[in-house]
Amino acid sequence: MGPLLQEQLRRMGIQVQLELLERSTETDRESKGAFDAALGVWTMGSSPDGIKGAWSSQGIGNHGVNYGSYSNPLFDALLDSALKADPSVAREKFSKAFAVINDDAPAVWLYEPWKIAAVNRRIRISKMRPDAWWFDLAEWYIPSAEQLPRDRIPLAR
Repeated sequence: MGPLLQEQLRRMGIQVQLELLERSTETDRESKGAFDAALGVWTMGSSPDGIKGAWSSQGIGNHGVNYGSYSNPLFDALLDSALKADPSVAREKFSKAFAVINDDAPAVWLYEPWKIAAVNRRIRISKMRPDAWWFDLAEWYIPSAEQLPRDRIPLAR
C-alpha cells in the first residue's frame, strides 16, 4: 500500500519517503509520537468503548492507542454521551461524534475489511450483531439430538 500511496501523492506534487520498520520499532515510535505519518494495519475491537482508547483524549499515552495524540473536547463529550446513551438514541449520538472526528481528519481511513463469520448449522445462536458477533457467545448451544461425542465433553472450569 505504501508505494501505491507514495506514487499517487507524487502525482500531486507531494514527496513521501517510505521507511519500512520492524514491528517493535514502529510500535515504540508510535507510542512516543515520534513519526510524521504512519501506515499500518490496525484492527480495533468492535466494542463502541474501544473507540475511547483509540480516538479520545483519554487514549493518549499509557491509557490507550491514540498514537497521534488526537484531542478534541467536543468529540470526547459527544463520545461519552453516546457510550452512556440508551440504545434507542446512541446511534444518533455516535453519528454526531464521528462527524466531529471526520471534520478534524486526524487520520485517513483507507479501508475497512469485511468481517465474515460462519457457524456450523448444528449450532444455535442468537441474532449476530454486526459490531460484535461474539456478544452472546455464552448462549450458543448445540441441541442434544445433534451433538457429536466431542460436543459432550464438559468444559474445563
